[in-house]
Amino acid sequence: MDQGQTKSVAAPPPKTLFVPFAIAVPLACVWMVFATNNLHIATSPSDANTNQQTQTPGLRLDPNTASPTDLALLPRIGEVTAQRIVAFREENKPQDGRPVFQSANDLERVRGIGPVTIARIERYLKFDSH
Repeated sequence: MDQGQTKSVAAPPPKTLFVPFAIAVPLACVWMVFATNNLHIATSPSDANTNQQTQTPGLRLDPNTASPTDLALLPRIGEVTAQRIVAFREENKPQDGRPVFQSANDLERVRGIGPVTIARIERYLKFDSH
């Protein structure tokens, strides 16, 4: 080496996030495949209706007497909304013994239930006259 020349030392490679991403992305893809494996994806409105009917075949519930577990079986009604229905029913029970819910539309008074939900669940509801 000449006296005027200095030996150049290569800088260490910059730290990158390549390795974590190289592991995380394939794992995320595998998780998505397994997580969505049992989902039915509706390709037309008739497919969506068929899927809903198979979830609750022959189910007819009276929302004035049904348990939260039974109410959660209804389409678009999960555990939280089922608990809200029961709580609303208990808090608003008339003194004369009349049912709180006399029609499907009465359920719209429960937080989280709107016209779309009513349209999906009304075929599964029954209202006994007291």
